[in-house]
Amino acid sequence: MPGGPPGAIVVVQRGSDRSVHAAGVSATGSDAKPGVDEHMRAASVSKAFSAAAALALVGDGVISLDDTIAERLPDLPKEWGAVTLHQLLDHTSGLPNYTQSPGFAEAVGASPGEAVSPAELLGFVADEPLVFRPGTRYTYSNSDNVAVDLVMESGHRQGLRRRARRAGLRTARTGRDVAAGDDFIRGYVAGELFGDEVREEQQRLFIPAGGSDPSGPGENSASMSLFRYETECE
Repeated sequence: MPGGPPGAIVVVQRGSDRSVHAAGVSATGSDAKPGVDEHMRAASVSKAFSAAAALALVGDGVISLDDTIAERLPDLPKEWGAVTLHQLLDHTSGLPNYTQSPGFAEAVGASPGEAVSPAELLGFVADEPLVFRPGTRYTYSNSDNVAVDLVMESGHRQGLRRRARRAGLRTARTGRDVAAGDDFIRGYVAGELFGDEVREEQQRLFIPAGGSDPSGPGENSASMSLFRYETECE
């Protein structure tokens, strides 16, 4: 589409039959379609990794869904202190979205190839109040994802790595990337990374009209770092 990515690739699996479908080109200026051996930015896929790590730690009893920003991230604004991990994961926190900050847009424009640290990202909106009282509304905010990631920074990422290996995800540089990523998502949805009890809590309540950004197809709803799109497709 105009202004969009030059290409896209999708894995469709029915039972044991897996097929790969591609459209567009692998890179601007190329005529070749995307293939399973291409490298792409993980982008928002990394949000599932952080959520899996958080929920795995919840399952292990290391952290709790009721833990607050004040308890886990005391350097963040006091006005945000009552926000819980649960509210960060299901986007009912009320944290202002840093991607809508003019300062963030200016920083990206000035240095598009240089990553900004998670703490710096939240710094773009640190002077802003909560958009609404935590737990009263659903609004997708990239700040929620960053705050969840910050909870992981005290040596807890190994929890994600161990469970990701169990689910079949590897750091691969071949065509196995697609299959490994598919296995990770299956393990994530099936609760293989954090156990049945946490999985049941994650899927217990889906918030109507809760969508990702951009919204997905059909009727959207959202729970803790999990989105459901109900369509008419059979």
